[in-house]
Amino acid sequence: MRKGIRPLAIILLIIAVIAAFVLAFFVKGILPGELKRWSDLIFWGIVIIIGGGGALLAGRLCGRR
Repeated sequence: MRKGIRPLAIILLIIAVIAAFVLAFFVKGILPGELKRWSDLIFWGIVIIIGGGGALLAGRLCGRR
């Protein structure tokens, strides 16, 4: 029998995405002048990497055993 998605997994996923945006904004703000033209690419790269990592961790922590 299949169970539904656990609420803890959803909460952890939301926290991971919010943390990814906050960290990406922080890193984007401290970039040196030479990297300013790459700031959008760096921002979205950080969001994808940290958000994806958080999603994987949320899945492992709340995964079925």
